[in-house]
Amino acid sequence: SHDTDFLLNPEGHQTPARRKDEGESAGPEALMNGRTEALTPAAVMHLQKTAGNATVSAALEEQEPSLVKNVVGSGGGSPLDSDTKGFMESRMGADFSDVRVHTDAKASESARSVQAHAYTVGSDVVFQSGQYTPENDSGKRMLAHELSHV
Repeated sequence: SHDTDFLLNPEGHQTPARRKDEGESAGPEALMNGRTEALTPAAVMHLQKTAGNATVSAALEEQEPSLVKNVVGSGGGSPLDSDTKGFMESRMGADFSDVRVHTDAKASESARSVQAHAYTVGSDVVFQSGQYTPENDSGKRMLAHELSHV
């Protein structure tokens, strides 16, 4: 069959995905076959929901190993400030003491390299420049989403 599969992009519009009959697969099959280049941002989000953060983290590290590892393996970043930490812990029922937030230029470049506003590996949460804004509602939603992967 030559039917085109469709994925929803982050703006909610349908975009054609690669055809499965062309030997391409965007999703778990691509990941299992080492085809991380087939992972679109929508596919990464789908994989986080279905396969879990550890699987997606491994795929991201494989796709952009130096940029991701330089940030999450740096020992850098900052802990959540006490107000944000308390707000998130009380609502999510989790302990975020070990979370490290990365917002510097290297973090921003790393997030851009995997086509994400933010991503999480282990207890490291990495943001593109200007995306870490826990003082407003949209920033809290993005942070809560990333903390759900910790």
